[in-house]
Amino acid sequence: MNVLLDHLPAFRDGFLGTLAITAASAVIALVLGVLIAGFRVSPIPPLRAFGTAWVTLLRNTPLTLLFLIAMFVVPQVLFKGLSPFVLAMLALGFYTSSFVCEAVRSGINTVPLGQAEAARSLGMTFSQTLRLIVLPQATRTVLPPLSSIFIALTKNSAIAGAFSVTELFGFAKLLSDQGMRSPGSSCGSRSPTSSSPSPSAAPSGCWSAGWGSPGERTRHGGPPGRRPGAERQHVGAARTRGGTK
Repeated sequence: MNVLLDHLPAFRDGFLGTLAITAASAVIALVLGVLIAGFRVSPIPPLRAFGTAWVTLLRNTPLTLLFLIAMFVVPQVLFKGLSPFVLAMLALGFYTSSFVCEAVRSGINTVPLGQAEAARSLGMTFSQTLRLIVLPQATRTVLPPLSSIFIALTKNSAIAGAFSVTELFGFAKLLSDQGMRSPGSSCGSRSPTSSSPSPSAAPSGCWSAGWGSPGERTRHGGPPGRRPGAERQHVGAARTRGGTK
């Protein structure tokens, strides 16, 4: 608990960074996902082919690979000077947009075909039909899978911490690598005069294999602290002494 309190400002910044990158990526994924879903159901073959290629490519590419491309290829080839936060946001947004697209497309397919035909009979264009007739009816079906997708997006944002982005999981991992431990981890302390763990040095409520755990009492039938086989060795030594007499 002291580790959390001592580094509370840094944990706060990491938490706010996680919220920021998740919210920005969610907006990009939602806008792109709805647009690509419109391409997927479009009557224009090139748009359908582009939507299919987008979904197939991004859904079958590991997210870590997308981060590597965004961090090391895009700044060198396309856009120079972009911050790691923007690059991570784009990688997460593009990756998640492919899943949003499929969720929206499945919702569009649940709307009866007669709705679109009636809209076209009134002279509406494809974009008007999709925006005013089909998507409002598909929203109810789309919401449950979208919630799962955005929860997964929040968890995927932890990858950004490995690419110089201020993020909660990345900062916690940094503290762990530096050996930060809470005071309750002193169970392995050793006495100054002994090379083995000292039972007297064990804090209250601290159990380890060296001091005997409650499960050890059940397995070996002896008091905690007695090592496995110690009683058998003692009985064997007594029998050997009795045989020599």
